[in-house]
Amino acid sequence: MLRVKQVLFGALLSLVGLVFPQAARAQFIGDVGLQTVGQTLTVGTTCTGAPQTYVATNIGAISHQATAFFSSLTGAASVVIEIDGQDSVSTYKISSPQISFANALTGGTDYVVQGAGYYPKIIVSITCTIGGIFNLSYSGAQTAFSPLVGPPGGTVQNINGGNFSQVQGIVAQLASGGAVDPIILGGLELPVNSNFLTVGIDNFNTANAPISAGSSGPFPIVFPPTPTKGGEFAVAFEANLSDAGSGTSILAPWTCAPALPGACGGGSPQMSMEYLSNVSAGNALVRTFSSSTPGGQDIGSIVLLANASGVAAIRQDNIAGGSLAVAFSGNTLANSTLLAAVRCAGTLPCVVSGVTDTQGHTWLPVTGINFNNGSQASGLFVWAPTTLSTAAADTITFTLSAGTAAGTMAAEVTGTTTSSITQPAVSLAANPIGSLVVTQDAQFPNQFVCSVTLSTATTTQCQAPPTVINNVAVRAYVTDIQVNTTTAGAGSTLQLITGTGTNCGTGTANLSAITYSGGTVGLQSFLDMRTPLFTPLQSAVCVKQTATASTSVVEVHGYFAP
Repeated sequence: MLRVKQVLFGALLSLVGLVFPQAARAQFIGDVGLQTVGQTLTVGTTCTGAPQTYVATNIGAISHQATAFFSSLTGAASVVIEIDGQDSVSTYKISSPQISFANALTGGTDYVVQGAGYYPKIIVSITCTIGGIFNLSYSGAQTAFSPLVGPPGGTVQNINGGNFSQVQGIVAQLASGGAVDPIILGGLELPVNSNFLTVGIDNFNTANAPISAGSSGPFPIVFPPTPTKGGEFAVAFEANLSDAGSGTSILAPWTCAPALPGACGGGSPQMSMEYLSNVSAGNALVRTFSSSTPGGQDIGSIVLLANASGVAAIRQDNIAGGSLAVAFSGNTLANSTLLAAVRCAGTLPCVVSGVTDTQGHTWLPVTGINFNNGSQASGLFVWAPTTLSTAAADTITFTLSAGTAAGTMAAEVTGTTTSSITQPAVSLAANPIGSLVVTQDAQFPNQFVCSVTLSTATTTQCQAPPTVINNVAVRAYVTDIQVNTTTAGAGSTLQLITGTGTNCGTGTANLSAITYSGGTVGLQSFLDMRTPLFTPLQSAVCVKQTATASTSVVEVHGYFAP
């Protein structure tokens, strides 16, 4: 009887279990889906001026993005963010160049960098001007982000579809690393003024005009670059020619610097300084002569300064002929922008190895040009400090490691304001047939300028063979040619050729398929070639004259690239 009761009770429990089943349980074996990370690295942190690093949480991410936000009330003049990947061996920079844009919703500026690749440890580094206050966040994913491309402070471009891998420096994640066309060069070039934001330098340009003896002009010497903002203040430094007649002068709207009226008129040491408020890209620095003497290059450099207050002005300036040092006649005010320039003498190029001053600033090169075969001036170089002046006396000294100086100039500019980052812009339009699309501007890297004077039927080297840049073999690309004939030669022809050895004597080949006439006195200009002429790797550019020789100056502009 007891046995029967036990069996019935067990059956009853089984029925209860069927009616009221126990909650199912399973063992957690780990995430099997794609993981993403969104992490706030820091909030309300003050910039120290040195790299500040943060380790991000990384759950197998192959795509990384860091974003910094600065309020308009606590912004920083300079912000650089970097994403680094670290393995057991070393640390590697994996981020592309950063972009930035105004954030209208929060009243400030966002700075964004992206990186790709799996590393066990991901580090985000930010370096910003002392006193700025930022928030910093990190996002990581196991799928690809859409790449962002755009000039700092400009419009952000989302690169999608057919343009995914067609911007130099950006290879879309999870996309082929093979060659793609069209390639857009320049879109990710580095900012041109990142060292000079505090002192207000926005942009700059250097150019020259080949002028024959006895000419009158007018001659455009240099054009300003396009200002980033309205109302900018421009300072021009010039290595000018003198005049054998009644004098040479600068045409309006440019004005000679207060202390240099004699120099602007062609007096010794043939250096001058000019200025222009509210400058625009079309305001060329133009010089006219009564009778220029002797022939040669008139070189000009223009520096644009931020002038948000509208009161920027040259407070004092000075010139020192035949000297590497130039001093201001009185103490500078606190918080002025300082600029200085040196003119190289003679026909041999010079190399500026450094600039110092008695106020103890750090000086860096802004712009300039050297001539391998200069006439009258073999170069002009402008330098500036990275910090504003103090209220004290100041003497600025150039150091040359090659060549000699005809003199130096310096200017103190008051009323400037902090500048924004200026980056060479490029259109993102692509040629559908796959042609190489190249956009160049005044800051295109590795430029060269050379000139030769020919008066006999001969071949003369203009630009020496380039070798390597960053251990990569390069060639010369020719973008501009000017031929200035002062004495005609019957049937004279001039042609660009290339080769190696003395005056292109080895492996000689025509660089230009056409020849230029030296049979008529005058200036011929072939500027802004849509497709540049280019030499073989590590080959020189030479000029050949045939038939009855003319007297001609041939000037060639270009750049070095692979």
